[in-house]
Amino acid sequence: MNRPFNYKSLIVLPAMCFCEIISLQAQSGILDDYVQVGLQHNLQVSRQQDHLTISQLELDQARGNYFPDISLQARYTVAEGGRTIDFPLGDLLHPVYNTLNMLTSSHQFDPLINNTENQQFYFYRPTEQETKVELVQPIFNPGIHYNYKIREEMTGMNRAQLETAKRKLVAEIKESYFNYLQALEIVRLLDQTEKLLQENLRVANSLLENDKVTIDNVYRARAELSKLKQQQSQALKAKKSGRAYFNFLLNRDLDAEIDEDTLLTLPEKPAGITEITGQAVSGRSELNVLKSAEKIADYKISNYNSNKLPTISAIVDYGFQGSDYSFTAQDDFVLASVVLKWPLFNGLQNQSLIKQSFIEKQMASDQLEETRKKIQLEVINGFYTLQAAEQSIAAARDEAQAAEQAYHVVAKKYRQGQANQLELTDARTAMTNAQQKVIIKKYEYQHAWAELERIAGSYPLQKAYQSSAESNK
Repeated sequence: MNRPFNYKSLIVLPAMCFCEIISLQAQSGILDDYVQVGLQHNLQVSRQQDHLTISQLELDQARGNYFPDISLQARYTVAEGGRTIDFPLGDLLHPVYNTLNMLTSSHQFDPLINNTENQQFYFYRPTEQETKVELVQPIFNPGIHYNYKIREEMTGMNRAQLETAKRKLVAEIKESYFNYLQALEIVRLLDQTEKLLQENLRVANSLLENDKVTIDNVYRARAELSKLKQQQSQALKAKKSGRAYFNFLLNRDLDAEIDEDTLLTLPEKPAGITEITGQAVSGRSELNVLKSAEKIADYKISNYNSNKLPTISAIVDYGFQGSDYSFTAQDDFVLASVVLKWPLFNGLQNQSLIKQSFIEKQMASDQLEETRKKIQLEVINGFYTLQAAEQSIAAARDEAQAAEQAYHVVAKKYRQGQANQLELTDARTAMTNAQQKVIIKKYEYQHAWAELERIAGSYPLQKAYQSSAESNK
């Protein structure tokens, strides 16, 4: 003897699940662990980290300009021809010989003959070498200081951009995880619904055999099953797509399994909007980027103004010179110089650069103010979106409970032959849609919370830094 099918077991199970959705439970931390994995391995964040590393190296290079530049320089020259130096040695000795001949003429000595010829030397020696160590030390150069400050601000800008990318990734990971869980729950709901429709088809066949309904009831039950199969196909597609995108964000294999956080709760809505606005305006890294841009423009103005001043450097050379390589005390030399360079005219380029930097500063200031207002607007939209999502959950729960009770009543009447197939189908469709709406509204709330968390910049990124440091030990 077949026992009567217990419709209530199929109806109560989803209802209990939906009640548990709303209840507050302890967080399991699975999602938070996934966030840490994403922050450490996401390729986009990794690229932004590389930009920061490059900026830090450029800052080290700018710092190096304060220190002396020491270099070893060696030169060996082979020369032939070129300019000459004439030395009239023979002409200079003619008076000497004439005087000697006059003095010795009374003694009947043979006159002296001047055989010395005039000399000619090449300006370049045939071979010559110079080997030295040169030290150049800036003494007064404002450009070095301002270039260093600009690089320092650019490093801070890249650090803020990295934080922005991380906060955006945290929100994307959470939203993607919620999308996956939503698809997972809808798949389960449709599987439960399939059992209901299978039972409806069995009851329709039984009633047809007992001549209580016509054949069209069986056809309609089969059509409902076919329609459900299409919905299940779409739900499975959403589940697989959501899993692939979530793993993409974590830089994992796209088919990797995702742990379901069965203890995930709905975070409580913030009490007020004022605190969130203050936190967002003071802590958003996008504002730090624009503040750095403003400071960079200031340093550029100071740098271009300093171009009107002279630069002073000290240069010391110590080495050896000669026609051959010989490193003795007779071959070495020391040269010490103080070099002053004072630009007097550069075609008015400096004035143009100063004006350009003033415009850049004004643009950064305007954009900073605009971004502050946009953030305030984002907080308002995000807060009230979260509030509306919270209210929608309660309404969806009430609707689901009423639809479940209505379906239970209609199903009982249908088994007794007091309701037709159309009424049963409508009741079942309304119940399934209401249950699905509870799932969707719950994850709409989670989405809204993750977005508000990004807007406020409240996620503790320092936890990611600590986790990364511990993993490297």
